[in-house]
Amino acid sequence: MIGQLKSVLRSIRWLLRSYRLRDSYLHESGFFRSLEKGRPATVSGAPAPWMNYSFIHFLAPRVSGLRIVEYGSGYSTAFWADRAAHVKAVEHNGEWFSQVKDQLRHHTNAEIVHISEKKNYVEYLKKENADIVIIDGIHRRSCMKAAVESLQDEAVVIVDDSNRTGISEEISNIKSEYEYKVIRISGMKARDTGVFETSILYK
Repeated sequence: MIGQLKSVLRSIRWLLRSYRLRDSYLHESGFFRSLEKGRPATVSGAPAPWMNYSFIHFLAPRVSGLRIVEYGSGYSTAFWADRAAHVKAVEHNGEWFSQVKDQLRHHTNAEIVHISEKKNYVEYLKKENADIVIIDGIHRRSCMKAAVESLQDEAVVIVDDSNRTGISEEISNIKSEYEYKVIRISGMKARDTGVFETSILYK
């Protein structure tokens, strides 16, 4: 019992020290600011994707001049719009669509469309050209297959929370059937201490 208490106190002291140190990972990643804001945020308080930090740090410097399509909108839509040439998000939830649309009112290079019907949602990419497709909404397995069948070979498909049951298996199927390579990036994300995986599919 005493040993457990000492362990808890050490953890609390570590968190307090990390909070005070402005160059700590939890500060620089925006983890503490996300707790303050009650939503995913950068260290400056700007909206951020609810994806693992290792993946965000990998992709963010690499999207300049690129066109992104998101399956599933959110704080990430404004984040990518601040860095990419153009972002278009497709959202199935009408209420959330309205909230995100309001967040994007100052972003001239970002669009969001509301599609609730599954077939039209999944096949949305047939009407779009994209360099990167980020799948972080509903119908993930169907969207993954639609993406690899619709996109040019040089395009990249990104699947968040790819360690979920069924998603990881679908990625393995796509890897073998469509000859894609896969990079899996894991880490913690805003307002959570678990380990989350994002997969990058490319040729």
